[in-house]
Parts: sequence; C-alpha cells; structure tokens
Amino acid sequence: MKKLLVIILILGAAVSTAFAQGTKVASAYQYLRDEQPEKAKDEIDAAIKYDGTKDEARTWFYRGNTYLQLYLGAHMLDNIHKGQSSEVVKNTLGDPLSMRRYKKLPKGEKYSYMYELVIYFSHDSVDHWDYPMEKTFKDLDDGNLLDEAYKSYVKAMEFDPSYIKPELSPGSPQQGIKNIGKLYSFYASNALREDKYAIALAGFEKAMPIYKSANLEGLTTIYYSAGFAAQFLGDTAKAIEYYQASVSPKMKNRNIYINLANLYLKVGDTQKGLQTAQKGLDVFPGDLDLLITEANIYMHNGESKKANELLSKAAEKDPENSQLQYAIGINYDKMSRDSTISAEMKKASLDASITAYKRALIIDSNYFNAAFNLGAMYYNNAANKVTEAANLPYSETDKYNKLMADSKEDFKQAIAPLENAHRIEPKDHSTMVMLRTAYMQTKNTAAYKKIKEELLAE
Repeated sequence: MKKLLVIILILGAAVSTAFAQGTKVASAYQYLRDEQPEKAKDEIDAAIKYDGTKDEARTWFYRGNTYLQLYLGAHMLDNIHKGQSSEVVKNTLGDPLSMRRYKKLPKGEKYSYMYELVIYFSHDSVDHWDYPMEKTFKDLDDGNLLDEAYKSYVKAMEFDPSYIKPELSPGSPQQGIKNIGKLYSFYASNALREDKYAIALAGFEKAMPIYKSANLEGLTTIYYSAGFAAQFLGDTAKAIEYYQASVSPKMKNRNIYINLANLYLKVGDTQKGLQTAQKGLDVFPGDLDLLITEANIYMHNGESKKANELLSKAAEKDPENSQLQYAIGINYDKMSRDSTISAEMKKASLDASITAYKRALIIDSNYFNAAFNLGAMYYNNAANKVTEAANLPYSETDKYNKLMADSKEDFKQAIAPLENAHRIEPKDHSTMVMLRTAYMQTKNTAAYKKIKEELLAE
C-alpha cells in the first residue's frame, strides 16, 4: 500500500510539473495577446528548458514573438523626434490604434500606440509623448533580442514548418523571420545614415540570408548598402563582393559601377575595372562620371591616348565641369613627362595640360588643385632647366645663358597660379616653398621677404 502511495505521489508530481510548464506556455500566449511581452518572457524562458514543452513549435514560436515584441517595445521611440509631422510618425510607427483630439494643446491630437505609448501633437507637430513602459523594455534589452527572436522562429520551424497562430502578430514563424529581416535592414540603414559603418555592415549581413531565403524585395539594395559600408571600413574584399552581388537590372544606380571599378583599380585588377566601367556605360550611356572612371583606369595603365579620347568626349558633353577639365589637365601633364614620346608630343601635351588647368580655373577660380598644378608645371619646367644648365660644361656658355633665361620666364609664369593657390589655401607649405624660390629666381625681393616670413611663422 505504501509503495502504491509513493508511486501515485511521484506520478502526481510529474503531472503537476508538466501541467505547470504547460500553463507557462499558455500564460506566455495570453501575455502576448495582451501586449505584455515583459511578463511573457519569464514564462516562456522557463518553458523552453522543460522536456515536456521544449520540443514544441508553439513554445519556440511564442518565444520568438516575445523577444520580437520586447525589441519593438525598447525601440519604439528610436526615430521619433519633437517637431515631426503626424505623417512622419505614421510612416515610422504605422497607423495608431486610436486618434483623438487633445484640448490641452492648440489644435492638439493624441495618437495611441501599443505598449501604452501616447504621442501628443500640436498643429500637426510632435509636442511630447508618454511612454511609461519604455524603461522596463530598455532594461530587458541586452542587445540580443532580435537575434534571440530569430533563433526561436528558426527552432519553431524545425519542429513544425507549417505552424501558424493567426490571432498573434506575427502569426507564423515565417512571418516573424521576415519581420526581423526588415528590422535588421531598417536599423542598419539608419546606422549608415549616421556614418556608423560597422553597425550598419553587421545589420545588413544579418538581413542578407533572411531576404534571400524569404525572397524579399530589396536584396540588391542591401548588398549595395553593405558594399558601401565595407568600403568606408576599408574592407575592400567585402566591398567588392557585395557591390558585385548588387549588380542587377533592378538596381539602377551608377555608383555601383563607379565604386566597384575604382575598387578593382585599387587592388590592381584593371581589366575587371574596365569591364565594370564599360558595363556601367551600357546601362547609363554617356554618363560623365563613368566616362571619367574609365579614363582614369586607362591613365593608370599608361594608355593616355585612350584616356584623352574619353575625357575629350566627356568635356564636350559638360564644358562647364571644372573637375573634368582638371582630369584632362592631369592626363596631359602625365603625358608630357612620358620619356617614350617625341619632343613635339611632349610639348603638345604640356600645352594641352596648361589649357585644361586654365579652363578649370575659369570655371572655378577657387579650385586649389588646378591652380597648384598649373603653377607646379611652370615651376618644374623652370627647375629642370636650371638643373640642366648647372650640368653643362663651362664651354657651353650660350646654351647655359639660354636655359637660365628660359627658366626665369617659366618662374615668372609660375608665380600667378601659385599666388592664386596661396590665396585659396594660405597654409599650404608646398605652395609657399615654390613661391619663395620663384620670387628669388625672378629677383622679387619684397615678395620673397614676405613669403619667407610666412614660412618662418609656421
């Protein structure tokens, strides 16, 4: 009789425990219905540890919803600010549960949202809000709520991929996963706008597999945004990978091709860089920035003639583009120093470079790089002639005198653009050093003393 009583007590205890754990699942469900995820958390966390309920789809689904709701509760006000219109608030939080007049504010309204959040408007502008549950949710947010929600939904699908509970929101693990993917993307996009590139990249990388498996719209945009973040973080390999993945007929963004081509150039793969720029021009025929990108790659390869053809074509399309004229100037400048071309070609390239720099300065008189490069070209020519003259034998007096006279003229030509560069960037050391030498060589004593004092005061 005693043995039977012990057996009955043991069985009773087991049934009682099973019932208690089942009750916890039921309690979590009810708390979710009542939008009280903070109360559901303890119940469902206990249920996933018990043998009788840990292998049920509903247990893990409720846990996914609990953690998702906790995350939403902790972040309801992340993008809400005073002064926003009701339209902006609705675009951020969705339509309110109720909208009522609020007589304590001029033309006042109050919008009620889940988790007891109430936002007050005056003249259709956010005045203030009441959110008594915010601290509770924030205290429960350890930074892993979304990740735990995602893992829970995945676990629920392992037990029953067709499980649904339409009266809850979301009503299925699949929908919960989709919602999490969109949240990862949403908050990553916000981080990107705030230049928080590491946070943005991590968020986009979490969103990628969800968007891919659920076939959600916007995957190519996520790839592009991830590539952009990776590029700013200096992770060239990832940037190339994600930019390449974002290339799609649906993605009409020329920056994909420009950024990707420049990254290929950075790692020395000029062939892929050219292919990318040319592919971009197929999608965006005649685009100036893509033409310049392609020309820059040709310049890098030493194919100056092809680069000039492209840049000249671009200049015809946009004659008022100072950056384009500057790029042409750089290319011809580089050609003028090419030892493999004839003296006539060098002279023609030098003249073309000077003309392009001058055009850039006519378009934008405060273009420092154009002014500096123009002055530097004259200055370097003068310096080269001085060096050549210094290396002549004593017998070549006439040639020496001719080189020194020509160098003096070049130094004179250098002064005006260098003075312009100095006006634009008064603290640029290289400009001041060249001006000091040019003044000295042209015997401009007063200007020489002035620039020397500026250099000593650095």
